[in-house]
Amino acid sequence: RLIGSSLGGYVASLYAARYPERIERLVLLCPAFEPGNVLSAAAGGADAMDAWRSTGSHDFGDGDAVNAKPLLDELNDEGEFPPYPFVR
Repeated sequence: RLIGSSLGGYVASLYAARYPERIERLVLLCPAFEPGNVLSAAAGGADAMDAWRSTGSHDFGDGDAVNAKPLLDELNDEGEFPPYPFVR
């Protein structure tokens, strides 16, 4: 059994699509499919995403800058990850 929420829902669905024989049940709670679009909307749009990519961090309004360089690097390679993984 596998449960994923938000970005974890996307990752869980990628795993289930790649290894369907290992998954008996999959539960997704508000999965963040199309993570590039989700993060862009959360960050404040394309200009904010460009600034986030150039600085490596972004303040979502709570005063704490989020350093997500590894995630942003993965999103730059978005073409290799489907926006909606197909799970059998």
